[in-house]
Amino acid sequence: MKLIDHVYKKIAGWFGDIKYYHYPLFLVYDPTDYYVTAKDYEEFVKNLEKGDIVLRTYDHYLDGFVIPGFYSHAALYIGDGVLVHSCGHTGVAKISPFDFAKCDGLAIVRPLLGYDAINKACKYVLEQIGKEYDYWFNFNNENTYCCTELIYWAYKDTLNVQPIMIKKFFGLAKQEVISPDDYLTAEKCKLIWESSYCRNNRKNINKLSEK
Repeated sequence: MKLIDHVYKKIAGWFGDIKYYHYPLFLVYDPTDYYVTAKDYEEFVKNLEKGDIVLRTYDHYLDGFVIPGFYSHAALYIGDGVLVHSCGHTGVAKISPFDFAKCDGLAIVRPLLGYDAINKACKYVLEQIGKEYDYWFNFNNENTYCCTELIYWAYKDTLNVQPIMIKKFFGLAKQEVISPDDYLTAEKCKLIWESSYCRNNRKNINKLSEK
């Protein structure tokens, strides 16, 4: 079982670093070119407030096949130029807005909550730093965290965002997850800002899905 767990974690970690192109068909590992512009970044840091849920997305990455929705990663801004997130490479860790913005698209979602709830959430994620990433997406405990699992537990008593059952691996398995996009439509959350790539492409995707 430990060997299977180790192999699964390695594959899942590589999966999020591979970018694909339909034509001509080829794969690129850990590319470094992004759509977020200098103007996007300037607006991004100007709009950040303590307690904000920050989403990001990448274009053409393989993990987009298994993570439902437009956005694929989430972090919590705790103020003073620091975000806390959980990813496969680091587990739960601090990250700067600059490093988090090395992506193709960004969004800021603001929980419409009081100072006490915001401070409690920020304190919670800080206390989880150093814990491992949850490759199995188990929302039932606080031992390990995927990115949205960390946000879920931080705001568990104040935001009504619950895991939903999805099919993965071409329908062969089911898994309870919270996608980053779920915070866009949460009752007590408000979309504050999106980068230019997201403003153009997320709306187009939504229009296609409605047809």
